Amino acid sequence: AVHVPIVGLSVLPVLAGWPMLLMPVHILFLQLIIDPACSIVFEAEPLEPDAMRRRPRDAASRLFDREILLRGLAQGGGLLVLLTMLYLQVRWRGGAHELARTAVFVALVGANVCLIHANRSWRGAWERPVFANRYFVWGGLGVLLLLLLALGVAPLRAVFGLVPPDPGAALGGLVVAMLSLAWFETVKRIAARRAARA
Repeated sequence: AVHVPIVGLSVLPVLAGWPMLLMPVHILFLQLIIDPACSIVFEAEPLEPDAMRRRPRDAASRLFDREILLRGLAQGGGLLVLLTMLYLQVRWRGGAHELARTAVFVALVGANVCLIHANRSWRGAWERPVFANRYFVWGGLGVLLLLLLALGVAPLRAVFGLVPPDPGAALGGLVVAMLSLAWFETVKRIAARRAARA
């Protein structure tokens, strides 16, 4: 799901004639979140309480079936829409492209952590305590520290093409990250209901 907004934010500026939003350094930063999440956080996630009461997975089913792909596209597509709206909102209120990029990048990093949290459990992120997986906690703190360094250390900020966010841009990034979590959960619940009816 997280690759949908990454691709979208890379292609959309080309199609719309905007300055580049995501640079290679941003994508590398995001991969430093995505790869450990897949190899450490999800692997360390405890089983859900009802795991042994569920029907076994059909041996003939594919690893990535239609439902999983659609759920990922829906989660990522919704996030892409939110990030695009944030970019346009910052520009509409007179913010420079670099400020809009900063707001979008902060929101994308926060939404990435929210996406990991949402998909730690198929029952609901609200039911799975944040501290149930210490690797998720340490990973989230590590991401926050790296993001603060990228925003607060001038040479790093220049490499990332960011600027110190004003209160409006920072609040916009935080709101988008929180809205993304609600969207991820909505998509997941709809997918769970469809699976239950099947």
